[in-house]
Amino acid sequence: VRDRVLAQIAKWYTLWRRSGFAALYGEIRKIDFLKGRTLGVYRTDDDNEPVRGVCGGITDDGSLDVGGEKVYAGEAHVEL
Repeated sequence: VRDRVLAQIAKWYTLWRRSGFAALYGEIRKIDFLKGRTLGVYRTDDDNEPVRGVCGGITDDGSLDVGGEKVYAGEAHVEL
């Protein structure tokens, strides 16, 4: 299992290096665990309250859509 996981990561990494994030977008959307869940995201560069909302998923530029707002870096928590 480990070898298959590492082989897939290596494949995606090579594709990303050659063609950028757009080349991986379709595959990543298939495994987007957070889409449709309510999140609280603490941004890496912001000490304010977290961004809260329903996750629209990973966008084509690699950010995370949280309640219509793009988040580029942070710590996401699924809210119950």
